[in-house]
Amino acid sequence: MDSAEYRDALDQTTDSATFVARLDGLSNELKTVYDSAVSRDGKLARKAQIITEFQSRLAADAPTVFRTPAYQKVGVLPINNAYLSLYGLYTNDVPLLREYWEKRCGSDWRRFLAAARELSRRGDVKSQMRRELGEPASAEETAP
Repeated sequence: MDSAEYRDALDQTTDSATFVARLDGLSNELKTVYDSAVSRDGKLARKAQIITEFQSRLAADAPTVFRTPAYQKVGVLPINNAYLSLYGLYTNDVPLLREYWEKRCGSDWRRFLAAARELSRRGDVKSQMRRELGEPASAEETAP
């Protein structure tokens, strides 16, 4: 279990978990802004600032935090609500993603990405996907 392939796989898994944790932290920080009583313009300005700061920290930390080349340039990713929603959806609810992609988007990635962008503009992507698929909302989505 000490082969180069095993170490590479372990490094990829570790990097992925680190990246997902950081994206989750960003999502939570943005959710706090969205849930605040600040004006829409204030929220948009704060969102832009938070994302810019996140990308700067990520770019600065990448050489020491990530072990694999695949994650060395994550600080330049174009992060927005659609990206965060898709990443969260992909990492947290793969069956829902697959079902929506197949049933609502005809297994077409371009249609799926366009749909996800539109859904993210209207709020929580997962709850909207479930609604469109005729599924009940999760307990998390119905919590006060």
